[in-house]
Amino acid sequence: MHAFATLLLFLTVPAISMTYDGPGVFDKWIVLGVNLSLLHSVVPTLSYLLSWNAVSWSISTELFFYAAFPLLLLNLGQTWLRKTLGAAALTVLLIAGLAIANVPLSSPDVNKITAVGATYGSPLTRLFEFTLGMASWAAWHRYVRHWRLGVRVWTLLELASIALAALWIFTAYPQIAGALSPWVRLYTDPAGSFWVFPFAVIVFACGRGALSRVLSLPAFMFLGEISFSIYMLHQVLVKVFSATLSWPDVPEVVFFPAVLLLAAASYLLIEKPGQRLLLGKWRFARPVTARA
Repeated sequence: MHAFATLLLFLTVPAISMTYDGPGVFDKWIVLGVNLSLLHSVVPTLSYLLSWNAVSWSISTELFFYAAFPLLLLNLGQTWLRKTLGAAALTVLLIAGLAIANVPLSSPDVNKITAVGATYGSPLTRLFEFTLGMASWAAWHRYVRHWRLGVRVWTLLELASIALAALWIFTAYPQIAGALSPWVRLYTDPAGSFWVFPFAVIVFACGRGALSRVLSLPAFMFLGEISFSIYMLHQVLVKVFSATLSWPDVPEVVFFPAVLLLAAASYLLIEKPGQRLLLGKWRFARPVTARA
């Protein structure tokens, strides 16, 4: 999907709007090689981090999480707290180091090393969120999955977890953000909601409330399956409308059906065949016959 989204960007968007371009190592074709290899999130400049299909920074970051996953998974039930706190310490140490070294917070020069470029997508900074997700699983597995509560109670818990996230994101954090240090906001602006989502993850993982049941309907399941394609393609489509078609203010009634159709097609034609290829399931499984 990453390669397909990049190819689609290349074929449909004017060269000047595709990505950043610069001299030397910032030449867009050199950056493309790093981008396609999914290593660009460790380069502390926006010209690399947000290059080509800019949203791909997140799957670059996740690639490093997957590499660390076997070690993080080892004895998780007994070590989840140490690993989560250790990942949090990495975030604090990286930001503190940048502050001590007087690295500029940001710069109009996208080729310049900045604190934003060094933290926004850095695996060292964002590892805490990944380990917190693993800790959420550990908490669910040990404490919550055996709860025997009624549908109404689970539904209330689901609604409460959503309300908590919405209250924090749309009301509480915007009110306190202005009082925070710019160095603290390096993390809290992009990732400061890390603490509210584990509640929703744990509650919805049980799947016993009314909202969980609605989200388990086939239509919503399919939306969930194509969500990665939506994510990978939505910004490409924005550039197609604004840069190629000179239509920057696309009505939602046009954009959302377009991105859903494109994502559904790419899921069925790119993602699913790719999954079958990786899993070795190109051929139909042979039926199992009983033996006497």
